[in-house]
Amino acid sequence: MGKAFWYSEAFLEENSRIDWLKIKGFRNIIAHDYFGVDAEEVWQIARIHLPELAREIHLLLDLE
Repeated sequence: MGKAFWYSEAFLEENSRIDWLKIKGFRNIIAHDYFGVDAEEVWQIARIHLPELAREIHLLLDLE
């Protein structure tokens, strides 16, 4: 998810309905805060937000 920031600024702006900064921040916490990660909190975030993110990304891929 963090690799989304390899895309150009124009791409990120054109697809601003996706909160790229929040995704990057979440990825950084998961990847680097090994002992501070609350597995239950991660599960809740994934369960609640991942389905909508997946829909948005599928729409984005269909447009390309």
